[in-house]
Amino acid sequence: MAIKHKFTCIIADDANAVTAGQVVPSNWNDNHDIRFVQEVTDSPAITSGALTLNLDNAGVFLVVLNAAITSIVITGTMTTGLLGSFFLIFTADGTARAVTWPASVKWDSGFTPVLSVIAGKRDAFTFFTSDGGTNWYGVPSLKGA
Repeated sequence: MAIKHKFTCIIADDANAVTAGQVVPSNWNDNHDIRFVQEVTDSPAITSGALTLNLDNAGVFLVVLNAAITSIVITGTMTTGLLGSFFLIFTADGTARAVTWPASVKWDSGFTPVLSVIAGKRDAFTFFTSDGGTNWYGVPSLKGA
């Protein structure tokens, strides 16, 4: 997709249609490509109750919830002062499963979300941080789809 700016300078000069000292990007009226970022996905397994999400490998995690999760470890490079985020999508296997969230995960109003039980249903969550992963703010994005 390309976008063309609708700016036309009304002050003319010989070279660039601008006056001395006026700052105008040299490519103001050029077409600019806008590209959508596609995130890499990973499907980590629950191993002995542990789930590791490595943000150096992916930004979207697709997890079959086929066992209780007693610990979630979030690893990878996060820089304090920059916004970091990832998506976690659980697919239920038909059995109620408990998930123990890390203390670093903060939920709106302190309420931990209830997960879907019906086989094949998905629950999606968005997590973001601005302090290098010390705190992750969790937002339920999709329930039982």
